[in-house]
Amino acid sequence: MDKIRIHLVPVLLGKGKWLFDHLGNQRIDLERTSVGEAPEGVIHLRFHVARYLPARSTERSGMTDQQDLEAIARAIMDANQYMTLGTADETGRPWVSPVWYALAHYREFFWVSSPEARHSRNLVARPQLSIVIFDSRAPIGMGQGVYMSASAEKLAGVDLDRGVSIVSRRSEAHGASEWKPEDVRPPALHRLYRATAEDHWVLDPAGHPIHRRALDYQTLVTIEAGSPDP
Repeated sequence: MDKIRIHLVPVLLGKGKWLFDHLGNQRIDLERTSVGEAPEGVIHLRFHVARYLPARSTERSGMTDQQDLEAIARAIMDANQYMTLGTADETGRPWVSPVWYALAHYREFFWVSSPEARHSRNLVARPQLSIVIFDSRAPIGMGQGVYMSASAEKLAGVDLDRGVSIVSRRSEAHGASEWKPEDVRPPALHRLYRATAEDHWVLDPAGHPIHRRALDYQTLVTIEAGSPDP
């Protein structure tokens, strides 16, 4: 069953038959697709069955939940190729920019940009930034993302050499060209940047502790250091 129609009639019945009691504690999220009103106050509702989730208690189970959320965060960071940088200039005026990224240990995020790009100039004035990684193709109501606060820097020396190796490896893995240190050093047009995440947040699939999926609820996630590792 993937669709449900409900016809709401303004009549109170003393008793009735349970139609879905066989589902037990299983939770089903519905997405309303249409609503219409007919004569005599009858309301017609249509729903799409969005997804099935096992029932969860109001108390979080600690380690198990944290492991699930960490797995969600890792999967999102592994699967996507672009992240959105949220930066601000010296006056606090915000700016967002999508950039292709390579990552290490799920905490370090590398990208190549022109130092004249607006987000690059903003980072000179304010190295603190926010980052979000998400799949924009996800169906309505099924979106998920990783949100991070971080600090960024333009790389030089041994950090640049290591970063170029990480960027080049992922670039070639996705069918693009190799990167070399001279590609991001003067007089080249681009520079290599790294953002180091201070914390990670994801949307809890269960929703808000009280309002459930009626409200988005971001949960802090502990990401243990690990692969992908250069």
